[in-house]
Order: sequence, then C-alpha cells, then structure tokens
Amino acid sequence: MPSWAGQSISWIVIFIGWAVVNYQNNCRETRKEIRAALLDLYKLLDGIEDAAFEYHTKTGDPVIGRKIRRDIQQISSRIIMARRGPMKIDYAKLLAAFRKSITYDNFDSAKFVAKSPQDLFFDTISESKRNLIFTLEIAYSNAYPR
Repeated sequence: MPSWAGQSISWIVIFIGWAVVNYQNNCRETRKEIRAALLDLYKLLDGIEDAAFEYHTKTGDPVIGRKIRRDIQQISSRIIMARRGPMKIDYAKLLAAFRKSITYDNFDSAKFVAKSPQDLFFDTISESKRNLIFTLEIAYSNAYPR
C-alpha cells in the first residue's frame, strides 16, 4: 500500500474521531442548557406559588396579581425553550391546570375573600405545580437517559 494511502486513512480516522467527539460535546452542552432552563423554570413556578399564597391569604393586592399573571405568561415560552432537541412533551393541559388553580377562583374578583393558610385551595396549587414539574422531568429523562 502506498504511503499516501496510509496517511489518507489516518486523516480520515482523525476526522471521524473529531466529528464524534464534537457531536458528543454538543449533545452534552445541549443537555446541560436544558437542565439549567428547567431549573430556572422550577424557580419561577415556586415564585408564582409563593406569590399566589401571599395574594390569596392577604388582601388580594392587585400588584401581586399583576406579577402572578406576568409570571404565568412566561411559563409557556420557557417550556418551549426547554423542548428543543429530542425532548417531547404535551404540557398545555398541565399548564392550564396550574394557571386555573391560581387564577380561576377568588382572583381579580370584587368579591375577594382572604383564604386561610391551611385552605385546601393551596394544596390544589401545589399539586398542579408538582404535576407540571413531574411531567417535565419525565420528558427530560426520556430525552436524555443516563
């Protein structure tokens, strides 16, 4: 075999090795970015839950209500950012349930009545948040198995 053939094969093997390593690094970085985006989303959901607790247990402050509505509007776009790549998830019903658990009853109402901190209403909010997070985590685990 001529020496140029051996050198060509070496360069081809080096290029293929580089391409594989580059692909694996890109996948790892994407996975890390999506994990970070999900963790930021979970912090946002916790903040919304805390604000909803404050809103519904106190005076129904319209400033807090506005913040809750604004933050809820950010959830969908953050999930869309996390869905890039192989992550597949149907989240519309879960997001609607979370939003509804906070804003459907006693929100922006002229008949607002402060709720007791022990009210089951807050369990509904926590449960809908947990369901959304659980579904996102399952989708992440399916897209990026260990």
